[in-house]
Amino acid sequence: MVNLRQSLKHWRLEVQNYVGSNLDHAGQVDTNANKRESAISRAIMRADGFVSADADYAGGYLTTPPLSFEGRKLELNLDTSAGGSAFVEIQDVSGKPILNHTLTDADALNGNNVRFPVSWRGKNDVSHLANQPVRLRFKLRDCKLYAFQFVR
Repeated sequence: MVNLRQSLKHWRLEVQNYVGSNLDHAGQVDTNANKRESAISRAIMRADGFVSADADYAGGYLTTPPLSFEGRKLELNLDTSAGGSAFVEIQDVSGKPILNHTLTDADALNGNNVRFPVSWRGKNDVSHLANQPVRLRFKLRDCKLYAFQFVR
């Protein structure tokens, strides 16, 4: 039997309640409707899932402006297809890849998770780069990148 709590441990969901009706802004029932109708509904979405950077099967790159961070690990909110992938490179402010954090060193990410841990040759500690300006360069193929965060 599947443990739902265990299977959802890497998912954060955002819930929004909303009301819909067939009234227009003047309070009049839609002329195509036979009677007034309304409903209370709930929408459930992945956390930070309103906007994404999308890459098709041909792939592409995305580079952030310089940023500084606090934390030890980088996590991505990412959804790839079965053949999709993502790689992350950390660069200095001028765009030069930082040793041991290049695209060549990057471990492939594949799947659907709101807290994908990023690693380079199996190592994920980036605390030595904290509090200094860096750029992140994403190599994306057939996927959606929703967000990234540095965690302690």
